[in-house]
Amino acid sequence: MIKISSVDKYIASTTSLRAAMKDYLLLLGEPCPLLGSVAFLLTEFLGGLQPGNECQADTLDNLTSIILRAAILGVVDRLEGLRPESDMCLQSINTCMKISDPLSDRNRCVAFFETLNMAMNGLRRITTDEYPQLFDDTGKLMTGR
Repeated sequence: MIKISSVDKYIASTTSLRAAMKDYLLLLGEPCPLLGSVAFLLTEFLGGLQPGNECQADTLDNLTSIILRAAILGVVDRLEGLRPESDMCLQSINTCMKISDPLSDRNRCVAFFETLNMAMNGLRRITTDEYPQLFDDTGKLMTGR
């Protein structure tokens, strides 16, 4: 097993938080632009700080998983209104969410990025609407595939 330094863990955590916040704000459509701007600037500020310790990285991962869960639940709300066409997609999302519960916050973030990708793919497939391009914490475009 490869041991990750606390600096690397902190940097990965802030990168993940930034990606999650950006995706969430894009999906939300910023109904409250001031709140969205404040949240995003706070995320940028945290990313510019000197790397902290593992405890701080864990806190950032916890925050990231909460933001990603909120983004997924927002997509789920849209899919709920598209039943019965969305039933299989909703079932898959619920399964992924249950499976991710016992994971560490860091691994849960990875699982949530993948679940968000799957949820967006289902939404695109059912509605054929265009949605914002989202990126995971590695900078990879979430294509839903």
